[in-house]
Order: sequence, then structure tokens, then C-alpha cells
Amino acid sequence: MVNKLKLEAINDIPNIRDGFLGYQWGNEYVKEQLAAFYWLMNKYGVVYSFEGTHLSTFAEMFNKGQFFCTTQTCAMASLCLSVGLSIELVKIPGHMYLVVLDQEGNPLYPMDCTAIWKLDKTLPFDKQIEMSRKDFEYMLELSTAVYEENFPFIEAQNSSYFVLPMTSMEYNNSGFLPLTCLTFPAMHVALTRMFV
Repeated sequence: MVNKLKLEAINDIPNIRDGFLGYQWGNEYVKEQLAAFYWLMNKYGVVYSFEGTHLSTFAEMFNKGQFFCTTQTCAMASLCLSVGLSIELVKIPGHMYLVVLDQEGNPLYPMDCTAIWKLDKTLPFDKQIEMSRKDFEYMLELSTAVYEENFPFIEAQNSSYFVLPMTSMEYNNSGFLPLTCLTFPAMHVALTRMFV
């Protein structure tokens, strides 16, 4: 499913027609790839929903259009890691979000993956893509503010805050690949247990 989604994004988004290249074309191209992943969430109508006891698989999240913050963060992290980007999963009190790192391992783009808003599907396709990009930029702005607000607690290693860094190599060696109906919930459960 991950490869299918990446192909869809390449077909939909002109800025990534050359494909998902990780860090090869610099930080601005990293941002374009993240915007394409965000577009996929919009395209499939994925929105926040308290999941109760059922943990959605990667495919279920896209097919049903519902997620919980941990599920969505794991999904976005999986997409990022699949193209060679390094990430941090960040747990703060009552929430979890993603930080995409630069090649040196420094925070580049904090992403609150719950900040995905429904698009008006009656708009022309190109306008939907344009609205998704505007929402993506706004999400980055909000996420950066939240990250900066919480950074002193993260840096001080406050027990209510937790950071799990992961590179694509570590991810590939983790046993969570391929992203199947079984491994995605396992990743979600493992991460949730780490963060409780």
C-alpha cells in the first residue's frame, strides 16, 4: 500500500514528479515530499477519530479515513522512513507528534499529524491540491510553535516527555517492514507502550 500511495502522490503533485528522493535534493525537496504525504491524507479524507480499543492498520486508516494521534503519527513516520528520511516520534502529555530531521539529525519539520482538515471535494482537483498545500503550511506553522513550546521540557528529559529517534536504516532493520496489516498495529502498540 505504501508504494501505491507514493505513486499516486507522484501522479497528483507536480512538485514531486521526479519521485521521492529523501534528502538527495535538499531540505526544500524534503518539504515537498512531506506536503505530498499530507496531500494523500487529504485525498483519502483521513480525519482524527478516537479509535477506542481497535487499532487501525495502515490500510484501514486510508480506507476508512479515521485515525488516532498515535496511529496517524506512525503512518506519517512510516511514509517518511520509506523514502529515507530520519524522524523522531515525540510524546508530550496527552499527545504524540512527528519531527522530521535533517541529514545531520537536527529538527527540521515538526508535524502534528492530527492537524489535517477535510477538503471540499466539490472543488476542482487542482484546487483541492492547492488547499491541501495551504493547510500543510499552516500545520507546519502550528506544529513548530508547539514544538518550540515543549522543547525545554524535552531537552530537560522531563519524565512526561519522550523522544524516539529513528533512521530509515533502523526502521528497515526493526522488523516493522513490510507495512502489512499485522506489522502496522504491532508498531503502533509497541510505540504506544513506550510512550505510556
